[in-house]
Amino acid sequence: MYENIQLKHTLNDIVNLAEGNTIALHGGRFISWVIASKLDKHVDEIIISDVDKWVLDNAVENLQGALDATIIGEVDDKKAASDADFSIASSTMIPIKENILKKVPNALTIV
Repeated sequence: MYENIQLKHTLNDIVNLAEGNTIALHGGRFISWVIASKLDKHVDEIIISDVDKWVLDNAVENLQGALDATIIGEVDDKKAASDADFSIASSTMIPIKENILKKVPNALTIV
């Protein structure tokens, strides 16, 4: 499934495009962890948004223990976006990305 995915931005592109000190990553799975790790030295806060409470709690716990930025968990994409300076839809699954964009239309997408 992932062999045919065309990424719109490299990891370095994402870091260069992200604006502000608080970035929301919509989707708490592993891709958001990689993006958060790369953003860590460039921002003060990273908001992880995911509807799955278990995924959200584990993402926040793992990232907070590994990164210098403050990691904030949020189940609501709209609230995460309103609390952030910049939003990134960190899912590579097209239906999930489209669902995020319905709530956060200005989010940067990676696919």
